Amino acid sequence: MTIENVSYTNADQTSITAMIDGQQWGIPVNPNNRHYQMIQRWLAESPDNTIAAYVAPEITTALEPLPASTLTPLLTDEIQEL
Repeated sequence: MTIENVSYTNADQTSITAMIDGQQWGIPVNPNNRHYQMIQRWLAESPDNTIAAYVAPEITTALEPLPASTLTPLLTDEIQEL
């Protein structure tokens, strides 16, 4: 079994994402969950196996509006389809 790219998905550390045998999994931090149990065994195998910390997404400012010249052809195409 191959386990890779293990990281917390939120700041509360209540969920993990991991690639297990080539498939991406969302895993709740729950001792009764079989995938969480796999992660715990994987962590115990080696000190190099760790769960990466959650990294909050970057907050960006509001998007700049598109210029009207960009929108006009789109609207014209939609009207012609009607």
